[in-house]
Amino acid sequence: MRTEDVEGPHELHDDPMDDMIETLVTNTMPTNTASGQARAQDPKEQFIRNACKEPLYEGAKISKLRALLSILNLQATFGWSDASVSALFQLMQKILPYGNCMPDSRADAKKLLSTVGMDYRCIHACPNDCVLYEGEFEALHTCPKCGLNRYREDLQGTQVPCKVVRHFPIIPRIRHMFRCKSIAAMMSWHKKGRSKDGTIRVPADCKAWKHIEEQWSDFAQEPRHLRFGLATDGVNPYGLRSTKWSTWPVVLVNYNIPPWLCIKKGHLLLSLIIPGKRKPRNLQVYLAPLLQELQILWNGIDVVDNSRSGGSKYFKLRAILMWTMHDYPGYGDVAGLSTSGYNACPPCGMSLTSRHSADLKKVVYEGHRKYFDEGCSKRRNVQDVKPFVWKAKDWFEHWEKRNQIGISNLRSKEKTLGMKTLNCFHSLPYWHELLINHLLDPMHIFKNVGQLVWDHIIGKRDTIGCRRDLEKVNRMPHLWIDESGNLPVAPWVLSKQETTLVKETIGKFRTPTGTMRSLKGCFTSDDDLSGLKTHDWHKLLQV
Repeated sequence: MRTEDVEGPHELHDDPMDDMIETLVTNTMPTNTASGQARAQDPKEQFIRNACKEPLYEGAKISKLRALLSILNLQATFGWSDASVSALFQLMQKILPYGNCMPDSRADAKKLLSTVGMDYRCIHACPNDCVLYEGEFEALHTCPKCGLNRYREDLQGTQVPCKVVRHFPIIPRIRHMFRCKSIAAMMSWHKKGRSKDGTIRVPADCKAWKHIEEQWSDFAQEPRHLRFGLATDGVNPYGLRSTKWSTWPVVLVNYNIPPWLCIKKGHLLLSLIIPGKRKPRNLQVYLAPLLQELQILWNGIDVVDNSRSGGSKYFKLRAILMWTMHDYPGYGDVAGLSTSGYNACPPCGMSLTSRHSADLKKVVYEGHRKYFDEGCSKRRNVQDVKPFVWKAKDWFEHWEKRNQIGISNLRSKEKTLGMKTLNCFHSLPYWHELLINHLLDPMHIFKNVGQLVWDHIIGKRDTIGCRRDLEKVNRMPHLWIDESGNLPVAPWVLSKQETTLVKETIGKFRTPTGTMRSLKGCFTSDDDLSGLKTHDWHKLLQV
């Protein structure tokens, strides 16, 4: 049924709201799916059809559903407050003829439209991040691992859950994307719309994408199959008003569509919201609902593609998670590996050489030259073979070995690899075959590298502790502290004249308006750079 059959032809037919309602009404899954099996009638579809038939008042040319969606869409577009929208509903109720269906408040309108919108689940969780109270733990009132209570009493004496996680199922939203003609047509952009001149511009040009097409040729034959990236990080939704809060949203990025759209708000798929006063101790527990959906998507779901005009619109859609994206501390939380201390580099695995320096009071990492390609002049008499990069399969085999023979029987180096837990992504059937499992967000890395380089060339990091540590490991004798206690000048430290010249050069650096702050007044009295944000350091490294 088309909306104009209910609302009648009128001048508002070109309104985008018509397309929204028509997508809800007409673009529903068929009685027979792509696999040929009959599908039961969806109560949501029945509600939408009835709401489109019900007029706002007797003799009205606009339906109740269209009126409510139009007002709430205006609120979202122009940023109206909830109180103003409620007042508008009350005014419209008085203006419209007697017996109209206009709700009393925005809350009542949201209740009526809750069936139309995408559903989400509230899952109770242990405050210590031990378990989610679903499945076998759904009826429990105390945590089976730590014994903490599931509920607490509020000021009114009501039992409320201690921690609630919001799960937004992605499968219904994926089906809805293919129901919209304009969005469904873009799902094949990576195959038909991008340039193919060999330059890496989008993820579809990289080796990891091509590796998937070679590894699973049946998956690559259908360009509408989805490729996802998972991103997560801790944020403070309260801004400066509260510093003791860390909410972790888990978002999926769709790489099938153009890059200027895949990171827009309307195309990002929010899957989980994990609230708390601190970051989760065990992030793997909260990712379990998302992993279940990813396994279903790998096997395939029935979807109707309304962008196809001729032939069958129904096909079996599959999806793959290409990698996860996070900063370096988040890398350890998502992968279940250590990112600090003696095992701060998970890709290095057993080949990482580290020691604790008493003079520097920190862990020092050595032996970097062995990672250069064999035959490279920078190896400088390094006889060791270039180590291989540890991937998900290697970590899984190490975990299995540790469980089989026991951690007490492992060598001392294998005991301290820093594997905190086996992450939940190993349950995906394709995870071990991917070329890349985890990506690092370079934003903070650029800032840290830029800050360290600047501190070294101005001599801020050239301390007595560094010179004493060089003497203990018997390296660079020309930089050891002399008999009179003086520090020989390091060749990488700039002189006063060189520092002044560098400061003048940086101060004259100009970029397009709005890309970064002016660097002219960012130097302190001790030649340090202050007030630079992460993006500023990124631009400075590009000079």
